[in-house]
Amino acid sequence: MKTNEPDNFEMYDRSHRFAEVVQATGSGAIRLSLTIDREIAGTETAQLIALAICNILPRISERYTTIDLCIPNQAVRVPRIHWQGTLQEYLLTELNAVCPWGTFRAVERLIEVYDHCIVVGSTTPLSAKHVVYALASGWRCFVSETASPVLPAMAFNPSSCLATAAVACMFVYRQAEKIQSWVQQPEINGWSLLTYKESPHDGPNLPQELNIHEVRQAGVGGTGNALLWAMRHGPDLIGRWIAFEHEAADATNWNRYMLLNFNDAAQGKTKAEVAAQAFEKIHPGLKFGVMPGRVEDFYHDFRRAAVVLATVDDPKVRVDLQPYSRNVLLNVGTNSQCLSISVHETQKVINGNACIGCLYGQNGQAERRQRESTVSFVLGLVGAVLSGEFIKSYAFPEHLLSNSWGANIFYPASAKIVQAEKVPQCSICTLVGKMNRDVSPVKKPIHIALQTEAPGTTNEAN
Repeated sequence: MKTNEPDNFEMYDRSHRFAEVVQATGSGAIRLSLTIDREIAGTETAQLIALAICNILPRISERYTTIDLCIPNQAVRVPRIHWQGTLQEYLLTELNAVCPWGTFRAVERLIEVYDHCIVVGSTTPLSAKHVVYALASGWRCFVSETASPVLPAMAFNPSSCLATAAVACMFVYRQAEKIQSWVQQPEINGWSLLTYKESPHDGPNLPQELNIHEVRQAGVGGTGNALLWAMRHGPDLIGRWIAFEHEAADATNWNRYMLLNFNDAAQGKTKAEVAAQAFEKIHPGLKFGVMPGRVEDFYHDFRRAAVVLATVDDPKVRVDLQPYSRNVLLNVGTNSQCLSISVHETQKVINGNACIGCLYGQNGQAERRQRESTVSFVLGLVGAVLSGEFIKSYAFPEHLLSNSWGANIFYPASAKIVQAEKVPQCSICTLVGKMNRDVSPVKKPIHIALQTEAPGTTNEAN
């Protein structure tokens, strides 16, 4: 019999620390429900929002593991999910895989009294004390505690679906935990991942496929997991993507890593193994693999990448990667309720824009850090932003973020794009110029055997 007893206290270690930082004051068990409007339940957009919510919500803390689903009878239409049953059955399967100690039910109608209900759509349930409406269309996100517009288009974009789900879960958390934030946003109405502003336009449709050429990624921890989760359902990827990760996925990572199910954590799988099994066969035209070693040993291989992803928590590694990026470097970070992303185009750095070194300084090698107090919906939003910038870097470079964007999870639509200034005599900028003014062809890279485990894997948290 399932219980919500605190036997899995360690699994929510980061959430408890997050609650302390943000001064969460909620207590006691809560009852949650999730429903989708019948008119849109067959759309990819509505289904992916619901799937992301089911992934994020029970990871928040023990309080968020009693959820009733009221989902119309529909086949699963989310790209690259092969499931013979109904959407409701699939969501229940996912919930139980993520959190087997939770209490998850399928109900025909929402007639019981719920503390919180997330509605993908605009229908108002009569039995919930607090309702959050969630929709997405194109690059835009719509989340509200008052009412939700009916969007006729609902163009599919996995980045906005993930962002919408993350913000909807934040709205539930903010109310349930009595969070007093500086800015109380009762709704996010058309906030766009394309422009980071509210917009009346969906933005361009995604291409069916992206030739990503060569991608190199440092770290597949929380932000890396969220990025890969979104990219599982986006355009067909063609090319080669190699990530580097040497750490184990310990139990305290479970509640933040969207690709990590309970059994993966219980079996002691490494972060490399989890990422590889979740992504390596998703795109037939993509060669994907994770090297279970320290990224510092392979900096020279990053020179051939069209996009470099700095999804690692060590600031020294982020700074050190900058000179080895010959085109675009995407950098993300989280710190409790704050999240940020910066984009560094090599030619713009040479021409005077700020590099990562200008933003972070030349940090010394980070010691094994204290555990971050970051929760699933923070990682979900930063992963959504990162996946959007990744797609822009190939398909919509005119919309690629210039410099950096930072936000507080409790009022993300109020955040602004920041134009950080170049630091005078920055040695990293100088090194970028020296290493990238040479226009000679990139040397043929060494062969990297893609594996999923290696001896000497550490058990540090990311």
